[in-house]
Amino acid sequence: MKKILLAFIFFTCCYSSKLSAQNGIDSTLLKELERMFEIDQLAASKSRSSSSLSTTEWADSVYQAHQIFLENTLNKFGYPGYDKLGKRGSNLYWVMVQHSDFDTNFQKRVLDSLYQEVQINNADPVNYAYLLDRIKMNLGEKLVYGTQVTYHWFTGKARIRPTIDPENLNSRRAEIGLEPIEVYLEEMNEVNNLQGNSIIGGITNLGLLLIITLIVISTLVVLLLFKRKRAIDKKPKLN
Repeated sequence: MKKILLAFIFFTCCYSSKLSAQNGIDSTLLKELERMFEIDQLAASKSRSSSSLSTTEWADSVYQAHQIFLENTLNKFGYPGYDKLGKRGSNLYWVMVQHSDFDTNFQKRVLDSLYQEVQINNADPVNYAYLLDRIKMNLGEKLVYGTQVTYHWFTGKARIRPTIDPENLNSRRAEIGLEPIEVYLEEMNEVNNLQGNSIIGGITNLGLLLIITLIVISTLVVLLLFKRKRAIDKKPKLN
């Protein structure tokens, strides 16, 4: 039974490699991007650091190291679309480009190449929308598709950053395959809640701290007034 299982695994691996080759998928590049993506997500979640670097410093070092590989890939192939990496692999590349915020010139180059691939249905137009807005945000410019949000400091509710022509925002989003902005904001609220950034009915940690502080101050004031009233009541009254 063990020999049959090993033979099946070997056949599956060989068949997958053969299928990838037939489809034109660069399996070597794909495997490297998969390896990098695992580390990228650890950096994005701030769940690891090194002995000499803080969590943020380690994450930044990961993004910068990955950017070198991503740029070399861009220089060699252009934006790696579905024909090069398949849909999943192309998306992995895009996600890591999103984290290269320290180099907007590189992100612009990727955006231009990505646009060309979108025109021939070889890449995801939604990825184009997100990367465009990411670059706009990094440059301090108004967004086009409203994909980048901020969160209210007290309620934790998602809010879109300043966006061009907000009246027609949903029309632009629909044209490129995005859901209405109202639906998107609700989804981002759910993500924020799951990440623990919003607690007790949407109140943020900072909001909760403020509430606790106000309660403590109010309690102290009430106790002080009560103590003062008792002291006044104990004073002998003059006839």
